[in-house]
Amino acid sequence: QLVERGDVLRPAAVAVREARTDLDKCLIRAPIDAVVAERPVETGEFAAPGALVFTLAAIDRVKVILDLPERDIYAARRDIAVPFEIDALPGRTFKGGLSFAAPVADRRSNTFRVELTADNPDRLLRAGSIARVSFSRGIIRDAVTAPLQALVPQKGEYLAYVAENDRAVRRVVKPGPIVDARVVILSGLN
Repeated sequence: QLVERGDVLRPAAVAVREARTDLDKCLIRAPIDAVVAERPVETGEFAAPGALVFTLAAIDRVKVILDLPERDIYAARRDIAVPFEIDALPGRTFKGGLSFAAPVADRRSNTFRVELTADNPDRLLRAGSIARVSFSRGIIRDAVTAPLQALVPQKGEYLAYVAENDRAVRRVVKPGPIVDARVVILSGLN
């Protein structure tokens, strides 16, 4: 009688062990510390083995990707923190360090891909946000500037008008870098 009962219990114990093993396989564990970025299945929905159930995003550090023209790529250095802002977070400035600068220009745009890496401990920065990067090529001291709209392009030259003895006098100027809505005048004005 005990042998018969043991034969009945043994398959049941094996079935319970297999059920526990199957249940353990159903537990979903993230391989990294991240947040859920996408959940294509709902709770209680059947998911086939190997099906995508979550997309994770590790956002403790984020990348800011930008394309720099040739004249700016040589000012990109690893030892400077580059400030940037996100439109959705007005008044907040973040900083990122240069983590990659492409050695070859993109043939279509003739720009160089640059990546900044920024710490995001509060997880305020979101992947896919648009950043406004303040990249400095250098500092021009004692520069003469004018509003960009004050320059008049004419036959390959740029003209600016200045007030002299209550008259508007035309000057040929050589424009330099543009900062916001102002242009640095390299020659033609004092």
